[in-house]
Amino acid sequence: IGVPDYSTDFLDKAIQLLYDNNYDVEAALKQLKRVDRQKDLKVPLLTREEARRFVEGVAKYGSEHRQVRLHMKTPHIPNSTIVRFYYLWKHTSQGREVWGSFGGRKGTKRKVEQDAAAKLLDDIADDQDDSAFDNDKAMKRQ
Repeated sequence: IGVPDYSTDFLDKAIQLLYDNNYDVEAALKQLKRVDRQKDLKVPLLTREEARRFVEGVAKYGSEHRQVRLHMKTPHIPNSTIVRFYYLWKHTSQGREVWGSFGGRKGTKRKVEQDAAAKLLDDIADDQDDSAFDNDKAMKRQ
């Protein structure tokens, strides 16, 4: 039906249909083939122009969904639709490319390195004068 394998809405619907059909796999699969993406799974659909403006908005504002919606200039689309579309879109190749290169996004690896450096500086700082290093501590830490 055109949804990604990892779509939790699709998986939830499949489990619900299996349960509703008393675990009859064949009957559940027949019903699953007739599931409507938008009505049953609430998958947001945007026009090409709306999707283009969405990508521009994410590239400019990151995950600030309200700002992205305002950038799209589509008052008829609720924030909830933008949020659902964003969380589906960010797993696509285009989403990984755009969101992965967003300038305002903080990298966790870099943060860990900075935290380790800050801890090291705290470990060798002079207890009496916080603008200086304690030579004995620095020698012990090499």
